[in-house]
Amino acid sequence: MGYLNNKKLNPFFRTFYGFMLYAGDGSLFEIPDKELTLNEFGFPEGYEKVPKVKFSGIVDVLNNFIIDGIMGRRGVGEHTLIHQNLRNVADLIIPQKSIFILIEDTIAWN
Repeated sequence: MGYLNNKKLNPFFRTFYGFMLYAGDGSLFEIPDKELTLNEFGFPEGYEKVPKVKFSGIVDVLNNFIIDGIMGRRGVGEHTLIHQNLRNVADLIIPQKSIFILIEDTIAWN
């Protein structure tokens, strides 16, 4: 049954001393410079720079897969996206048996 079975750790997944180990991070992602794509991600008509948006995801580090990933609209920050990631996985994790590593960039992206 899915990622977790009845709120118990799946015995087939690797753990770190009985804890699931998750990492969350965001990256700047270039999107296609097409009218439909630009509209979908909130870019104004006639935008002349390379269009970039943030991707944010949560990874199960020990089992090598992404459990949630989202791309934000233009101007949506990494903190907003990681909070949405955490809401999206709330039914998949057991907080008392989980360790989260969240990485914050100190570089301001234009």
